[in-house]
Amino acid sequence: MIGTKLRKERAGGEELLRLNGHDYRLIGLDTNVISEIVREPGRMRSGFLSHFSPGCLPCFTVYSTFELRRRPDLYAQFLDFFDVLPCGVLKSEDQLFADELAAYSSGEEIDPTLVLFSPLNRPTGTNLRNVMDVNFKNKAVLRRERKWLGLKSKLIRDWLALKANFPPKGESYTAEEGDAFVEKATRQRVQYLAPDWARARDTEGEQIRCAAFPSSRMILWTLFYRFYLANRTPETQDVFDVLISSPAPYLDAVVTEKHQAEIYKQVARRDPALSRLQICTLADLCARSQEP
Repeated sequence: MIGTKLRKERAGGEELLRLNGHDYRLIGLDTNVISEIVREPGRMRSGFLSHFSPGCLPCFTVYSTFELRRRPDLYAQFLDFFDVLPCGVLKSEDQLFADELAAYSSGEEIDPTLVLFSPLNRPTGTNLRNVMDVNFKNKAVLRRERKWLGLKSKLIRDWLALKANFPPKGESYTAEEGDAFVEKATRQRVQYLAPDWARARDTEGEQIRCAAFPSSRMILWTLFYRFYLANRTPETQDVFDVLISSPAPYLDAVVTEKHQAEIYKQVARRDPALSRLQICTLADLCARSQEP
């Protein structure tokens, strides 16, 4: 761990993460972006560093590490590059939901980071490379990694079933139906994941405030734009793109592929949870590169 985490607001309303006396912006990277940055030591890496440094804290999900480990050469390059930078692992969609549920009444701030790393922690063994090496020798972690492919198939089945609960008003979905879908599906997701809690709200005559679950809403927005509005059937790779969108409401910026970037932009117009999110693509990084 780098140190004590504290979110603080600065002029203009932007919140920063303070660690060991330094202010950082949380930057979420998807797997494809990580792959390009570590494989291409010229323009892409230069563009990434010049676009966000100093003061950026690149973050990724555990799902990215699962995907990267399928390519040992790429995973080794990932460790080489990020082990010399401050960086972090983001919480999963389930962990974020649990935090949001706990903070529902208290309004407590949600921290999207699970663990943070620094190259200065190498002597204590708590730097990225060593922690990853230790974790992936753990049998429980390895079992979870092996289940990842099967989990993808189950989630696709669940998402297709969810679509049947919200048919379009006409022959196909319209963008305007997204708000109603996300509101209804968020409530259903909360009732499914926390049935006792939801029943207690219902007993008290209290309607669930769906805005209190931005990570769930982001997953559902991504589902709506990727599959419902586009009239596409999910594929296994889509699962990853949907799940890693869940921390976006708690980040300062994301770097992602073009299609997901467009989804974030569409959501930002309709949901205040993304109103301050900076959205970047690989093309944006190339444009900022200082390499010829």
